[in-house]
Amino acid sequence: MRVKRYPSYTAVNYDRWKICKSAEVAGRLRRTRVYEFLREPLIARFGQAWYDELAQACRLYIEQYLGND
Repeated sequence: MRVKRYPSYTAVNYDRWKICKSAEVAGRLRRTRVYEFLREPLIARFGQAWYDELAQACRLYIEQYLGND
């Protein structure tokens, strides 16, 4: 994930790179999402409340669009 600051907000983006493919595959096998794997650094940067809101938004998205995955 990369953090990019803009004048009115900060963006957190996930980039898929060929060099990271093995980590992506391992995450799928372990059923670990990127935001879950990066929990501690995300909390350190943005705080627990921000992470909790992110996790809730992800759970709602998964339920609505991906089923119980």
